[in-house]
Amino acid sequence: IGQAIDYEEHIGVYSQPSPDAADLDPVGAAAYWGTRYDQNPKDWNAAVNYSAALRKIGSIEQAVRVITAAAERHGGIPEVAFETGKALLAAGRPYEAVRYLETASSARPYDWKAHSVTGVAYDQIGEHKAAQEKYLIAQSIAPDAVSILNNKGMSFALAGKIDKAVQVLRTAATRPGADARIRQNLALALAIRGDTQEAERLARSDLPPQIAEGNIEYFRSLAVQPAYWHNYAKDADAPDFDQTTAP
Repeated sequence: IGQAIDYEEHIGVYSQPSPDAADLDPVGAAAYWGTRYDQNPKDWNAAVNYSAALRKIGSIEQAVRVITAAAERHGGIPEVAFETGKALLAAGRPYEAVRYLETASSARPYDWKAHSVTGVAYDQIGEHKAAQEKYLIAQSIAPDAVSILNNKGMSFALAGKIDKAVQVLRTAATRPGADARIRQNLALALAIRGDTQEAERLARSDLPPQIAEGNIEYFRSLAVQPAYWHNYAKDADAPDFDQTTAP
């Protein structure tokens, strides 16, 4: 099923790769920016892009080492703060991430992506009210960004406000740009509420039969024991942050 909190497609690094690196695959981008970084570790732009490339290929701990070293010198630069927060969040260190993400979102008050990912960090530390405030700010800037609705809906689910979660996720699922992940998050919220028939229909609408059946069994267990959701939420994987286009 979809991750408990969807970070994909809603944040990206502020600084953009130079034209000669823009079309590289993830491994190539990591090699390119690694070379640039090795030539000058004090170059914060190289550090930001190298860290982002490392995250994309799954080298999370190395990304954290690169970007936290840059943050020691340039932590007040929004691009550095944002990437540091994302790397720490991917490494399962949301408490540390919040400080950097707040720096980034404060420095970029009109950047909805910065507010949205800060909300995700707050959700991961259980501060759901603070998270929802961040999503409201993000929505005021980008009302059509479906990923904000998705994150907001899952935040309500994490906070135990299942009816609100279903309402918001249902809206998200009907918006242009909504994908299978959002529909599966809606299915999850419906299952928590006990609406297993609709949850099963959504599961079968997007997923291969074998995966759908596995999800349906999970949904049925939620209908009987909703507390299982909290165990799922605690174990949710940290996601990829590298999509740069708004939905």
